[in-house]
Amino acid sequence: MRVTAEADPGQLDLGAFDLVIVLHLRRGAALLRAVADLPHRPHLIGAVSGTDLYLEPGIDAELVAECDALVTLQAESRRALPAGLQARTRVILQSAASPQVHPTPRDDVFEVCVLAHLRAVKDPLLPAKASELLPESSRIRILHAGAVLDPGLGKRAAELSRDLPRWSWLGALDRGAAAELLGHSKVCLVPSLAEGGAAVLTEAIVAGVAVVASRVPGNVGVLGEDHPGLFPAGDAEALASILSRAENDGAFLEHLRARSRELAPRFAPPVERQAWRELLEDLERSPS
Repeated sequence: MRVTAEADPGQLDLGAFDLVIVLHLRRGAALLRAVADLPHRPHLIGAVSGTDLYLEPGIDAELVAECDALVTLQAESRRALPAGLQARTRVILQSAASPQVHPTPRDDVFEVCVLAHLRAVKDPLLPAKASELLPESSRIRILHAGAVLDPGLGKRAAELSRDLPRWSWLGALDRGAAAELLGHSKVCLVPSLAEGGAAVLTEAIVAGVAVVASRVPGNVGVLGEDHPGLFPAGDAEALASILSRAENDGAFLEHLRARSRELAPRFAPPVERQAWRELLEDLERSPS
């Protein structure tokens, strides 16, 4: 097997491959078109991201129809695709390995982590707004880790981090430090306006950390429609309310943790590997 991580269509003999997987269909449109135009083309899989589905401009459905199969990270993404593409779409849940070490959260504060780069679709400043609505007695401290992808948001995050007592932006963290922050947190918060299937959700679930997330299709598809930690996207008051409840209602916090433990087996690495194996075997049995 030969694997090419990032491919420039002009630098590859695409006809020499048995399979091409295109990540991010909008950004990979040139590669999709190059493979589709080959007289004897390899099998073609398109991996659908949240930005492909939920942000404008959308995908080119006619071009994407050239894919032999599409892969989404959760069922809501499949339902968001044009009807003609849904039959060839597989849902393959993104896995995460269980942490080897389980840090003990602090007792003197109620730490909430947000792990997301600073860009508008992640709604990174909503938790800062929510922190200002918490009761004066609250011990909640929201820690946001992520790189600056939008300079305007980065400037504002730095200002708020100085001014707000319960919200801090930590900047970019390496993978180990981010995992440690997640493990020390009582709650993992995902406030995005749109998601395809956030990796941090999976990581929080397998770590047994309580999850609070915006009610957008990408989060609902991972967590389930009835997850108790969902709140309306963009609603700072609702977010402050659910965080305050998690801080003060031990039974509710344990309910959130229990839901993560219940979901965790779905995201085990062997489950994801088996799903990919079945997809590749099906493609191997079909003509390209």
